[in-house]
Amino acid sequence: MKAVWMFVAVIITLLIPIGVCASPATLGGEFADAYSAFGPIYALYRSYADYLFAGTPVVIPAGLDGACQTFSHGLEKLQIALVTEKGGNTEEALTYLVRSRQAAESFCVSYRTTLRTIAAMSTPDMTFLATAAKAGFFASISDINNLMGRAFDRALIGLPTAATRWRFSVAFATRTLIDKQKITRMDPSLSKILLGSADTPPPPSGLSPILMTTVKELAAYSGKTLTADAAARVKALAATIYHALIANVK
Repeated sequence: MKAVWMFVAVIITLLIPIGVCASPATLGGEFADAYSAFGPIYALYRSYADYLFAGTPVVIPAGLDGACQTFSHGLEKLQIALVTEKGGNTEEALTYLVRSRQAAESFCVSYRTTLRTIAAMSTPDMTFLATAAKAGFFASISDINNLMGRAFDRALIGLPTAATRWRFSVAFATRTLIDKQKITRMDPSLSKILLGSADTPPPPSGLSPILMTTVKELAAYSGKTLTADAAARVKALAATIYHALIANVK
């Protein structure tokens, strides 16, 4: 099966028009979209894990029934972005992504009925979920997540400069915020991604004062619980930054 997916990767490469190139920001955005599409499936995994280890109620996420199709499309677009990103070394990332696609297809074929049954539950059937767990349902989700994480890490590491890594990471973070249907609390690490830290690159020199002001305003929301108005402002700021990066605006 791995050989089949590597063949698919070659075919995709041949079908892409000459001259088409993905920027680090585009690549970060495609990673965000793929993760967002995987979100309902992974949210179920996390909810069941929390139930096992902390006794919290299992929540059936919205969008679970159609997540496989959306995730498959997101992985396909991400693979095209990886293939066409010419500024860095994406070979290892592409290898892990191919394995992610293989694992995702196997999961969706093997557990299509399981997903539909869970998605249709008005309240979680814990006996059914326990049976699914024994059959490898949740372990398969964990495997996909791990492979996606490795693809993401290798893509980031493969970028050649701190400036390209910043654009990739910030595009990923802002696109993730755009993709979210509802934002109630901001991740405390957002300010480190936007403004830099000991472990993350700072904004590159040459950004316009307007864009830099927008970046700082969004960073100020890090770790905060948001009102509806604040959430709307966060989405607007994220969209401004993301579209500027995609357009390579300084």
